[in-house]
Amino acid sequence: QGMINEIANIRILREKFKNRRRRIIFNNDGDDARYGCKKATPDELLSQRTYPLVGTQVDSIFYSTGGVGFGVFNHRTVIGQVNTNREGSFINNVTGEFIEQGTDPLIIMVDFCNNHNIEIFW
Repeated sequence: QGMINEIANIRILREKFKNRRRRIIFNNDGDDARYGCKKATPDELLSQRTYPLVGTQVDSIFYSTGGVGFGVFNHRTVIGQVNTNREGSFINNVTGEFIEQGTDPLIIMVDFCNNHNIEIFW
């Protein structure tokens, strides 16, 4: 019974939000966690591309933690491989350090968006 109610609630929310006005959708391929960060802090990650969106017409962020290869992600997962490679072009990849801290780039982005009333799709 609980699962049926939860599914019904999800359907109601889906209807509510599917036609929501979205002025600008910002696509972030997520490589800021692989290439742009010099240290593993939420502030460093968010300063790459996300902080400048506050106060703009961006209503939604489409965020990817993939792009390294099929089934390889820059967030904590049990259904794929986590990219913690720090060699070559991945020298600034902070994913592993974030995971050691108990977080990851996806959690940081979701928290930021929730705190700034920005919709996020992964």
